[in-house]
Amino acid sequence: MKNKYQINEELKSQRLDKAVTTLDKEMSRVMCQRLIDEGQILVNRQKTKIFV
Repeated sequence: MKNKYQINEELKSQRLDKAVTTLDKEMSRVMCQRLIDEGQILVNRQKTKIFV
């Protein structure tokens, strides 16, 4: 299942894992970090690191 999240101005200064878990209350921060490391969470359709 693919989810799309839109990071608003309020969340732009936060780490990517924190911003995503703020938007998706069911996802743990550890799971989010793992998905980012695996390239499962993209920013502007590109792999990224924890910080945006």
